[in-house]
Amino acid sequence: MTAGLGVTIGWANAVAAAIVPERPDDPTVLRRPTVVRLHDDGTAELGHETGTRVFTDFVHRVGDPVGILSEDGTSVTGEDLTATAVSCLLHASPPHGAATVCSGHVAG
Repeated sequence: MTAGLGVTIGWANAVAAAIVPERPDDPTVLRRPTVVRLHDDGTAELGHETGTRVFTDFVHRVGDPVGILSEDGTSVTGEDLTATAVSCLLHASPPHGAATVCSGHVAG
């Protein structure tokens, strides 16, 4: 059996569910609030609501050409924040190691 990871980024929560070959009947579920905090060094965190570069309510803004402003005036697009949220979940979830990732978006 190969490992599998499902990710969803919702309005309130971002969730990853992972299955690893060693425990096929015991999925690992990781849930974080859909809040992205960007750091000055270029790193990001998911689920932390304190700081000046914190973004919420961005999932429905994917495709909107107008960026979302943080308290310090930083502007980031909804799609970049959503991709950052996915990346944070991938890094925090098993299976760890090399993986092929494909991301999709439901049209509509």
